[in-house]
Amino acid sequence: MGWHSIYIHIPYCESKCNYCDFLSFPLVEAVVSPQDYVELLKQEMVKWPALTSPGSLYVGGGTPTVLPAELLADLIYSVCAYFNLRPDAEITVEANPGTVDFAYLQKLKEAGCNRVSLGAQSFCDAELAAMGRTHRAKQIYEAVEAAHLVGFDNVSLDLIYGLPGQLLEGWQKNLQQALALDVEHLSLYGLSLSSKSPWGKLKKEGRLTIADSDLSADMLALAREILPKAGYLPYEIANFAKAGYASRHNTAYWHRQDYLGLGVAAASCRGNCRWQNKTNLGFYAQALLAGLRPPSEIEALDAATVLAEAVFLGLRLAEGIDPVEIELLYGQDMELVYAQELAHLQLVGLLQKENGRWRLTERGIFLGNVVFQYFLP
Repeated sequence: MGWHSIYIHIPYCESKCNYCDFLSFPLVEAVVSPQDYVELLKQEMVKWPALTSPGSLYVGGGTPTVLPAELLADLIYSVCAYFNLRPDAEITVEANPGTVDFAYLQKLKEAGCNRVSLGAQSFCDAELAAMGRTHRAKQIYEAVEAAHLVGFDNVSLDLIYGLPGQLLEGWQKNLQQALALDVEHLSLYGLSLSSKSPWGKLKKEGRLTIADSDLSADMLALAREILPKAGYLPYEIANFAKAGYASRHNTAYWHRQDYLGLGVAAASCRGNCRWQNKTNLGFYAQALLAGLRPPSEIEALDAATVLAEAVFLGLRLAEGIDPVEIELLYGQDMELVYAQELAHLQLVGLLQKENGRWRLTERGIFLGNVVFQYFLP
């Protein structure tokens, strides 16, 4: 059994952000120490055979860089060695800008990490404070400078748009400040709140107002206008990269390639089978200490669901999807299965077919969720 990509979930963070509903918790509240958690990850890792060389490793969270640098470096080295990652594999670590410096990043690079994804979120200190972020704009600049000094030539920044009180002018300033840092990759996230997050609860109570859909669309449109002029190509709806720097790990997700998730709540997918590890850290630890794999939910997907996922995930990419490739991979003619849906979406200007590939139109990009619903079984 081989994997195209590996994801490792580190659930610890400095403090919980107001918009966050990921499975993460402040380090001081952890029921399992980081040192013990890394040992659990190693135990889980060896329960899976390593028959092929994955092309990417992504360490996310939470905030992986709240772990001591030596501990995180040891984990990266161990995973790379066990799974025999390809020599040219993309190895990414997510980081809060305030948790890394030259020495920390140097240890990651020595362990094999070659890509850093910094959760900048905003260059406005007032917005960062409102979000509950523990860093400030100054530390974003310092982290990027440190990464470049260490020798990282693949640095990504995350930015959030549609924040409470954020105007188009403020968002444009964030984009311009990100461009000034001359990193290789930018990921943009429209603010979306679950009812479980602090901001989500306030919004439900009518005590918080976020950008409406029109303003959010204007913000994404502004980014899609400004960033390509600066050399950042939109290879996915809201992901932009200089030529040759598209995230290989995330692109593998959109191509629906097999991936293995390690850690509490981590998800995996292989062919028509998908599963998620236990979402309670204590139960996750108990399963591994008992010698068991920790999945809590295993789902067998039918052919219709697999085809639907391949189509709507692939449509997120600027390159779109080739129906011939889809048929070779999944044994189904998508143009026959979705004949009515494709015709309708093409008629209303949300999809187009060019050079044999189906793609979202520019209008369709802003109504992607509407388009994707047509392919759900």
